[in-house]
Amino acid sequence: SGDYEVNLIPRPSLEVFSATLQYPAYLGRVNESLNNVGNLLVPEGTRISWSFRSTDTDSLLVVFGQGAAVADQRADDEEFTFATKAMRSENYQVKLKNRYGFNKEDINYYLDVIPDQFPKVTLESFKDTTLFNYLVFGGNISDDYGFSKLSIVYEIEPADEEDTRERKGSIALPLQPKQTIQNYYHQWSLEKLKLVPGDKIRYYVQVWDNDGVNGAKSAKSAVFTFAVPSEKELEANQEQLSKQTGTQIGNALTKASKLKKEIDNLENRLKTKRQLDYQDKKQIEEVLKKRSELNQELQKLQDQLKSLSEQQN
Repeated sequence: SGDYEVNLIPRPSLEVFSATLQYPAYLGRVNESLNNVGNLLVPEGTRISWSFRSTDTDSLLVVFGQGAAVADQRADDEEFTFATKAMRSENYQVKLKNRYGFNKEDINYYLDVIPDQFPKVTLESFKDTTLFNYLVFGGNISDDYGFSKLSIVYEIEPADEEDTRERKGSIALPLQPKQTIQNYYHQWSLEKLKLVPGDKIRYYVQVWDNDGVNGAKSAKSAVFTFAVPSEKELEANQEQLSKQTGTQIGNALTKASKLKKEIDNLENRLKTKRQLDYQDKKQIEEVLKKRSELNQELQKLQDQLKSLSEQQN
């Protein structure tokens, strides 16, 4: 047959590409560049700038799962750039085109975006049940990148509905903004609130992270309630404590009397001995131990009486 000529039509081809990652400033991370890495794992809000070097290409299309965007063409006809802010995880495809058609094989990648998580907070609270004028509380807070604010938030429920005091408020607590896991502790004096018998306070701790993309997100602890007993409740409580303390004093006196007899008997028995044996030493140790326990019990009773007296005043 005669001779024929086959003309090869060039397909567009991707040679190399790079991605520059510009992280949100609040993360404090150093920006970086990656070469020929298509599958990316980045924090939410990262600005990604791609540079594509290709051959036989008239235009380049970056297609995301939710839409499409065309890369800008530079002065160099074979290089294209495209930039976006990563806000969600999705697949993306790079398509090259010339006047004859598209690239031969699909170029598919996955953009994995790590969202800024909500902070977490715990709260443990201890109440002054004697004078009802302070609260001690503490706990821990945690977040993936850091914090912007930590506060205790409270609301007063007065015994008298016509009370004109300010009912809501908050107190800022100190924290380390860049430390992702930390403990907090605070002793809260309630004197400024001028609580009266029958008042209640509901309170919780709230923490805000430092999310520079979506705005600071917050989390709250469980809600606690602190109630100041009414006068009748205080009187009933004091009466019960007085009876309980009286019983404890009687028991302590009985123990003291028994201990004195043991000491006297031991002293009389040891007077006739020139040398102590094992049993003697053991009995002395037991007597000293009982004496120490009794002293601790008496100190506890003394503190209890003092607390009762303060509460009565």
